[in-house]
Amino acid sequence: MAAFLKSEEIAFDKVLKGFTDGLVMTDTVERAPALSNAQMERQNDTIWRPVPYISTVYNGLDQTGNFGNKTQLAVPASVGFKNSVPIQLSATEMRDPQQLQRIGESAAQGLASKINFNIFNVAAQLGSVFVKRTGAATGFDDIAEADATFIEQGIGPTAGERIFVGAPRVLNSIASNMAARGTVAGKVESAYERAYVDKISNFNVIKGEYSVLKTAAAGGAITISGANQYYVPKAMSTATTGEQSPVDNRFQTIAVSSNAGVVAGDAFTVAGVFATHHITKQPTAQLKTFRVVALGAVANTLIITPPIISGGGGTLAELDYKNVSAAPAAGAVVTWLNTTAGAVSPFFCKGAIELMPADIAPNSEDGWNIMKATTPQGITLTYARQGDINTYNTKARWDASYGVTALNTEMMGLVMFNQA
Repeated sequence: MAAFLKSEEIAFDKVLKGFTDGLVMTDTVERAPALSNAQMERQNDTIWRPVPYISTVYNGLDQTGNFGNKTQLAVPASVGFKNSVPIQLSATEMRDPQQLQRIGESAAQGLASKINFNIFNVAAQLGSVFVKRTGAATGFDDIAEADATFIEQGIGPTAGERIFVGAPRVLNSIASNMAARGTVAGKVESAYERAYVDKISNFNVIKGEYSVLKTAAAGGAITISGANQYYVPKAMSTATTGEQSPVDNRFQTIAVSSNAGVVAGDAFTVAGVFATHHITKQPTAQLKTFRVVALGAVANTLIITPPIISGGGGTLAELDYKNVSAAPAAGAVVTWLNTTAGAVSPFFCKGAIELMPADIAPNSEDGWNIMKATTPQGITLTYARQGDINTYNTKARWDASYGVTALNTEMMGLVMFNQA
């Protein structure tokens, strides 16, 4: 087996450094514990990650009747992304020894950007806390609204580091507003010179590289079909054979009068369904916001996040994870929130999203040259090269495998501006 040239090894190190430096979004989320390649293969690249417990607090010394088994919720985390940049060079193109390095640098940039985008997109698509702003982005008031919404629902600064990722034009508008102020020492200059904002209202503010657009809701006037559509969390489900398997409690299917025109990502509230503080269970004065994940398999149904946990069934699991004041009444009006198409700006707690690094295991004994290295973020970059004796062409590829999981959609959200 031929070894890599020294120049090629140096080039790989340069590519790896650029790849590592480009992984900006990976520092805004948690990293799932690493499992061995053998463990991941045996579990089909999926592991179940536990969700933090929430406990109900009762008054009084006599707690007779209040004892019960706790329900440990879990979320499936999978290696859902296997990104690759494959190229082919002819023998004449390979006469330039810099070809592979330049392409490698481009591949590293592309792979890092893809990872950043997939983290951004998970928050943008599944974040359930929707903040609707009728005007353009101005700065503190916009992010403070996200902060207030989180705090009201028990997701304060003590819940962990919080991130706001502004769409490029949104963050530039915020930076412009800050640059016009003369009383915030240091921040004014950085906002003016580099459109850099730093921290606002308990959020670490960063500029996203992407403008992910959300269309205006086109579902029309719809209502809830049927009362008592509340959700009962459970850790395991039992098949008719008796076999038990974990349950993903992030989603619920609800019946509505019509789902025509509704698309994934639409945000809405339901009349009479108010958000509660996750710990104290006290209702807020704000309606709970929900996101459509997909259309249901049955006619006129929607799969939504988060589920409507009102405590209607009286179980301990419902009382522990209660998130709304009441289940919607039959005929309750659904109000769409994304009323004008525009870019989304996600915000989330660091622990709400997990990055799960993974690896592939090509064997050099199978006829190709392989180099790989792991970044401090845990992502493995694999480089493989192989020659074709028939044509003298050289094939090469750069690969990265990983998963991005939304552990708690209620600790994620998005802001949309200029909404009607």
